[in-house]
Amino acid sequence: MGFSLDLEHLRTLIAISECGGFGKAAAARHISQPALSQHIRLLERGLKRKLFEREGRVMRLTVDGERVLAEARRIVDVHDEALRRLEVSSPVTIVVGSTEHSAEPLLPEMLRALNGSFPQASPRFEIGRSTQLHESVEKGTVDLAFVLDPSGQGPGHLVGELPLLWYSSEDRSFDPSDEVLRLVAFEEPCSIRERALSVLAAEGIRVEVVAQSTTLEGVLAGVRAGLGIALLPSAGGAPAGLRTCGNLPRAGATHLRLISRRGLPPEITQTALDTAADFFVQRPTLYLVSVSDRGA
Repeated sequence: MGFSLDLEHLRTLIAISECGGFGKAAAARHISQPALSQHIRLLERGLKRKLFEREGRVMRLTVDGERVLAEARRIVDVHDEALRRLEVSSPVTIVVGSTEHSAEPLLPEMLRALNGSFPQASPRFEIGRSTQLHESVEKGTVDLAFVLDPSGQGPGHLVGELPLLWYSSEDRSFDPSDEVLRLVAFEEPCSIRERALSVLAAEGIRVEVVAQSTTLEGVLAGVRAGLGIALLPSAGGAPAGLRTCGNLPRAGATHLRLISRRGLPPEITQTALDTAADFFVQRPTLYLVSVSDRGA
């Protein structure tokens, strides 16, 4: 036998099956998609079997692929169990997610707290939209995440509230008496976009979404260019090149929640909660939720 199975390649095959695709598996494995595809090519070359086939736009396991997947799970389980019996410790990584809105002010505080409380661990951060972070925490590829919850009914620990403010570029103003108000927003689905449209509609203000983006930086770029206004959570201070619009209806606030994957050690969750509480205490313009009100 001249060919040996590589454990990392087997873990990649398992990740593709569990995550439902190559892109999500690459994110879960923290490797690039080309590197992940190379793992599969090397497995196929060594085993002389085709493991995936294209069905429309989706890659599915072949019959041989299903057989190799079953063997991969057995091999990885035996390997990991042997390490546990031999008490071989593996490097610990804590993956923290955050929405773009809270990442810049909050994640440096999280890095300091995790390094101080868990010096043996290596923190890693992922920044994305709340819906994506919910999925990652559910799958276990992210350990904990700070997500927005405008409804106030979402899962996890409620740690505080961020005011929702209207922003325009510094050299443009928008009057609510204009015939049509131009809005720059996140692509749907987005609860803050829905809040903006409903608040303006309640005041009888006609709105046109003139630009949209999947990222915060894209929305900010549209507003800075003078394309329209945007409703955004504030974590303290206006973004560079923007100013608040005080002549538009109040839009309330959005909740910031901490969600954790199943099985995460409670001391890690508590460290994150304490860090978030300190973050809000140091910023009196934001709203801190007391420990007794956090809930799970």
